[in-house]
Amino acid sequence: NMANIPQYIERAGKGEREGERVLIDDKRAVEDYCFLALRRRVGIDKGDYARRFGRPIEADFGSVIDAAAQGLLEATKEWVRLSDRGLSYGNYVFGKFIR
Repeated sequence: NMANIPQYIERAGKGEREGERVLIDDKRAVEDYCFLALRRRVGIDKGDYARRFGRPIEADFGSVIDAAAQGLLEATKEWVRLSDRGLSYGNYVFGKFIR
């Protein structure tokens, strides 16, 4: 919004560290976390997910993770990540983590 630019510039450097704040609800935070983690080869750390969101990833995406049988995901006790085959279908897999 162009009308806010002068206010932002005026506040810049005067102790205020942000010009705009966007609140992200839990649903969006979970989706963003999964999407960004799966883009990295190491994938989703199950322990980190549970610490951040207060529940195991299987509670939210158990059926998606079970799709590992299709060969697009690899899952262990510690993590979930794209398989070598899944790397070619990343956008399809990412879409499964959007609710």
